[in-house]
Amino acid sequence: MTNRLVGETSPYLLQHADNPVDWYPWGKEALNRAQAEDKPIFLSIGYSACHWCHVMAHECFENNEIARLMNENFVNIKVDREERPDLDTVYMEAVQSLLSVRESMSRYPLGFGNWLCALDFYLSQPKEIAIIGPRNDRATLELLHTLCTMWLPNKVVAAHDPNDPAPVTELKLLENRQMINNYPTVYVCEHYSCQAPVTDGASLSAQLRGI
Repeated sequence: MTNRLVGETSPYLLQHADNPVDWYPWGKEALNRAQAEDKPIFLSIGYSACHWCHVMAHECFENNEIARLMNENFVNIKVDREERPDLDTVYMEAVQSLLSVRESMSRYPLGFGNWLCALDFYLSQPKEIAIIGPRNDRATLELLHTLCTMWLPNKVVAAHDPNDPAPVTELKLLENRQMINNYPTVYVCEHYSCQAPVTDGASLSAQLRGI
């Protein structure tokens, strides 16, 4: 069994062409799939003469169970450092930047995590999601399940049970949000400008993916 690396010319990539991991070479196909399926990317950068690259391959990438977990949960990309030194430089600089603050990370792990979340929100526009429905309704729970199983780190979620007498005026995201035809309903917004409300998981998934 071979993966997508079998058509590459790099000796390093060809060494991994028979891994059970569903490797992609770096390119639009892999990046587009990650975006379409809302999956994180597992990026592996190495080169033919790298000893630890071969150890990693033998202990992990040739293991069928590890490969199954990687294939189910990630889009896996393999890069030859000697072919793409530009990519290697970008990610090595990121590693060095994190290493430079590792003492602060160890001392203030919660604070540093919050800082990364804030930085993430600053760099990319978060989705604002309002869920309107009875908290124990099966349809409400299915919408929540759809939301929770998608890779969407930048999201703000607010929920309201219409049977709850408590006012929602303090949360702008929930203002004037109602169920559609008495079905639990989700509003997906950016800067409080919302798309058409949806009542099913498939439509919610499509809106969150930008389809």
